[in-house]
Amino acid sequence: MSYETPEGKEIKTIVISVSHLQKTFDDYAKDFPFECLSVLDFLEYEIVNGAQIVELEEE
Repeated sequence: MSYETPEGKEIKTIVISVSHLQKTFDDYAKDFPFECLSVLDFLEYEIVNGAQIVELEEE
């Protein structure tokens, strides 16, 4: 599966904030049965672990 721009160009790399990713998964988790939540957690961690770190939060 590939993602394309409205002009038909294939998207190779995206950046997504972790807070947006967490909110998206939290929103979807509300609609999933409890037994499936571990699958959503696994998917979320796979996305984060497969991503390139662009910025770290300063303490």
